[in-house]
Amino acid sequence: TITVNGETLRTNANSVAIIDDHKGYYPYCAHYDWLTTMGKCEIDGEMKYFAFNLTRNQSIDQDNYNENLIWLEGESSPLPPVVFEREKRKSRTWRIRDEHGCVDIRFEIENTFYMPIHLLVVDTYYALPFGKIYGYVKDVNGKKYVVDGMLGIGEDKSASILAVLRALKYSLSSSPYRTRCEAYTNCAIHSLPPHTRGRRSTLTNSKCTPSSERNSRIAERLRPPSV
Repeated sequence: TITVNGETLRTNANSVAIIDDHKGYYPYCAHYDWLTTMGKCEIDGEMKYFAFNLTRNQSIDQDNYNENLIWLEGESSPLPPVVFEREKRKSRTWRIRDEHGCVDIRFEIENTFYMPIHLLVVDTYYALPFGKIYGYVKDVNGKKYVVDGMLGIGEDKSASILAVLRALKYSLSSSPYRTRCEAYTNCAIHSLPPHTRGRRSTLTNSKCTPSSERNSRIAERLRPPSV
C-alpha cells in the first residue's frame, strides 16, 4: 500500500511508479515541456512493462544531451531530440515528434492541474496535464512500439526572473561585467518558447544555437575577470 496525505492506495502486480529526481542550472528565463508514460502493454503478443520519457528542455545541444528514452523490462534505448507542438498554451492536444520518424505521439489531455507561482520577481507558469497517449516510438534497432491508450502525465513549465535581469543589465552597464550580463541575458531571452516571445523559433536557430564555438565564446564572456 501507499499512503499520501492520509489516503491509502492499494497496489497490485500491474502498479507502476516513477521517481523524478534531477538537478539543473537554468537561465533566468526558462521553459520546458515533458511527457512520460509507464505501465504494461502488449509487445510481441506478451504483456511487458514499458515506459518512455520525452522532454524539450534548456539543453543547447539536444542531440547529445536530452532526457528522451524508452524503458522495456529493465532495458533502455535512447531517443532523438523531439519538438512539442500545440495550437495554443492550453490546448487539449499535444503532438510530440522528431525529425527521424522515431517519435510520433499524440497526447489527449483529460484534466490539468495548474500551479502558478507569482512571488516578487519570480513568475512561474506550471501546468501538469493528465490524459491518454496515442502513436508510437521506435528504439535504436527500428522496432516500433505502439502506445495507443496508455495513460500519460506531462508538464508545461515556464519560469522567469526578468526584473532581476533588467536591474543587473542596467546597473552593470558601465562596469567590466557589461558584456557578460548582455550575453547571458540574450541567451536566456532567446531560449524562451515561441508563445512566450511572440515568434516561432527553435533552439537550433536561436542565439543559443548548439555550436561549440559559440558556447565557448559565451562561456569566455561570462567568466569573472581575474583580480
